[in-house]
Amino acid sequence: MKIFKKRMGQSATEYLMTYGWAILAIVVVAGVLWNMGLFGGGSCGNSVTGFAGTQVSVKDWALTDTGVLTLNLRNAAGENIELTSVSVDAGAINQGTNDWNLSTAGVVISGTAGPTGTPGACYSYDLGIAYTTKDGVPHTARGKINGAYE
Repeated sequence: MKIFKKRMGQSATEYLMTYGWAILAIVVVAGVLWNMGLFGGGSCGNSVTGFAGTQVSVKDWALTDTGVLTLNLRNAAGENIELTSVSVDAGAINQGTNDWNLSTAGVVISGTAGPTGTPGACYSYDLGIAYTTKDGVPHTARGKINGAYE
């Protein structure tokens, strides 16, 4: 009488491969749903997107429930540039006492952006930063900021 040990090993491998692919698919779907915010949890992910490849980027920011936006901007141009306007969902930040010359070290600006909400509530706004280089060439950097009202 022969015992087929080879067949048992093949059967176990096929079993593991079948269920392995199914588990991988479930993990990928769960990751996508979590990234879309379907699992709630009451926390908002702070993220900034869309500024890749531009000479101005957002290093840090805060948005209060009264609509005051504070931006820490970084200059990647290698030379001083001048900000001409900053807008959040079509609401412009007034220049006020802000230093609108963006040195290579960066600058922090603050002003009323318009959008308001309750503390802890999530937001997602389009951010536009218009600037002029030393040569006088106008540019606009556009992106999106996401987070929770402070």
